[in-house]
Amino acid sequence: MRRLAGGLALVVILSPVLAPWLQPAHAVLVTIPEGVPAREVAARLAEAGLSPSAAYLRALLALRPPWERHLQSGAYRLSAWMPAETMLRILAEGRGVNVRVTLPEGLSARQIAARLAAAGLGDEREFVEIIQARKWEGRLFPDTYVLRPGQPPEKILQRLVTEFERRYAPDLRARAKALGFTDLQALTLASLVEREARTDADRHLVAGVFHNRLKKRWLLESCASVQYA
Repeated sequence: MRRLAGGLALVVILSPVLAPWLQPAHAVLVTIPEGVPAREVAARLAEAGLSPSAAYLRALLALRPPWERHLQSGAYRLSAWMPAETMLRILAEGRGVNVRVTLPEGLSARQIAARLAAAGLGDEREFVEIIQARKWEGRLFPDTYVLRPGQPPEKILQRLVTEFERRYAPDLRARAKALGFTDLQALTLASLVEREARTDADRHLVAGVFHNRLKKRWLLESCASVQYA
């Protein structure tokens, strides 16, 4: 009985120190940016309460050079009850949590940036700055994407642009050229139609009106252009 009482007292005394590891296991989402060295990865895991010591994690990585060299960026759902070796193996194999983001048609560049930021994929202002600097507005294809957190914002946006290039097929480019439009002019007109129209049927009507006005060299008189400005 005395041994049992002593054992309970020891748990009470040490519980503040061991609290994170005495409570039921809970998942912690940790994001590792691209290019972060192994030393900082160990520090981030320790700061998240997933290990009592960053030094211990660094020592384990030193014993496993292949892991240390191949820790992958991304978002990982880990638990303090996982063995440290298991956590490091998950990072080395890149078994992270991907993010699903839906970008509907008709969103502005700022709205797209806001959605990407809300999904934990980066900073909204940085997304906007990259879009403006690379002149990617209008080239970010609306779709549902499965993206990996931790990537540079430019790499994430490039994925959207690549999808646009894939969808903007040669026959569409040829059609734009036949109508006397450059790619930029076709994109601009399509954006105005998208903003003005509410349904698929409306798109055909609005596009027809704009084409007629352009042929007659009239002003488009589109509220969407004023809203953009």
